[in-house]
Amino acid sequence: MKRDHDAIKLELERLTRSGVIRPVDVVEAAKNKKSPLHACFTWDDGEAAQQFRLLEARNLLRVYVTVEGVQAENVRAFVSLSTDRIKEGGGYRAIADVIGDDELRTQYLQDAFVQLRNLQQRYRSIQQLAGVWREVDKVEVQAKSTVSRGQKTRKHEKAKAA
Repeated sequence: MKRDHDAIKLELERLTRSGVIRPVDVVEAAKNKKSPLHACFTWDDGEAAQQFRLLEARNLLRVYVTVEGVQAENVRAFVSLSTDRIKEGGGYRAIADVIGDDELRTQYLQDAFVQLRNLQQRYRSIQQLAGVWREVDKVEVQAKSTVSRGQKTRKHEKAKAA
């Protein structure tokens, strides 16, 4: 069923008139089959339960592990790369495997910059963050340069070995 994004936006704005919109209010309004929100939800309880279990599994895969070292820090145990998400079913990879592989690490870095740009879009109206985005610009240029040099080196090494 096609969704009317303008009608959905208007309905959400209507629900926000009190200043705060709560998910429970959105679901309640969506129960009405004539609501533009209705098609945004899975109303078959069996299918909805399965989708919820998949969401719980994704949340479970977002666990943190402690890495021992000079400074112990928490890092994600599994990450979802954009290249994996475009495949049927998506998936997660162990962070150690991603960091240990040049191509996967490059993809992970590219995904991080996409997420940073999304944050920048979301918070662009906050002037106090302008310096943060300038620093992101600098780091992104440096990272692209490093990746490019690494790719040229690997190509050269492969050609030399052949």
